[in-house]
Amino acid sequence: MLVLTTSGGDADAAYLMARFLRRVYRHVTVCVFGYCKSAGTLLALGGNEIAMGIRGELGPLDVQVSEKDELGRFGSGLEIVTSLNVLTETAFASFEHYLVTTVQRSGGQISTKTAAEIATSLTVGLVAPISAQIDPIRLGREQRAMEIASAYAERLGISAQAIARLTTDYPDHGFVIDLTEAGEFLSHVRALRAGERELEVAVARHTRGIYVPDQGQGTVICLTGSDAASAHPNLNAEERDRGLPRDSEGDSAEAASEDEGIRSPSDEAYGATRTSDSRGAPAPH
Repeated sequence: MLVLTTSGGDADAAYLMARFLRRVYRHVTVCVFGYCKSAGTLLALGGNEIAMGIRGELGPLDVQVSEKDELGRFGSGLEIVTSLNVLTETAFASFEHYLVTTVQRSGGQISTKTAAEIATSLTVGLVAPISAQIDPIRLGREQRAMEIASAYAERLGISAQAIARLTTDYPDHGFVIDLTEAGEFLSHVRALRAGERELEVAVARHTRGIYVPDQGQGTVICLTGSDAASAHPNLNAEERDRGLPRDSEGDSAEAASEDEGIRSPSDEAYGATRTSDSRGAPAPH
């Protein structure tokens, strides 16, 4: 089970994590208790199921891109696309207004062809200074970033219809896609079950970071045995086993990684100060 709260980030990293979780675990449940946007939504899409709480919200696959001349600041890939849409609509509306007004006010003295030429000239004069501010290189880069997110979602088994909604139907990075709306086009979205709601309460006792991303150093929560047990009292043995690593079936994680062409790091690579947990994986400090 993965509890995910994030404002987004790198699509490549999100895709790699989603693929890793699928490779190592037989069943991955992504719990979305609060804010889960952009690359976070992409990572959530990689789960076998997405369990959403009443505060849970996914977002469009807009991917965050660095802002020009700004150090450490990122903007939404939707911004320039939205700007182009607004510019196109403005140009069309202006042309129509100038054309109709010119014909009407001339009392029929100016032909439609001439009026169209006048409207075109006036519209170009209005729109050209604005369109000149658009950097074509940045436009291409952000379009590629959006295409990358779409391609990753497709490789995670998401339908073309769902990808289209996540990339084109929402105007802003923070747009709320709640449980009801997500369920309209994502078949593996469901509401939290009783044990997962109890997990939410248990974690919320330690931090509100499960609802809104921590903008500082981040938050790591280690539940005590009693917290962990109370979080899932209703899970039967089969449900618990679904969340175990694949090596619990007798196949080691290292062997599984080698099958995929990836070699697991040795314990020595993590340093002698680290210990191993019951599955043989390096335990965190």
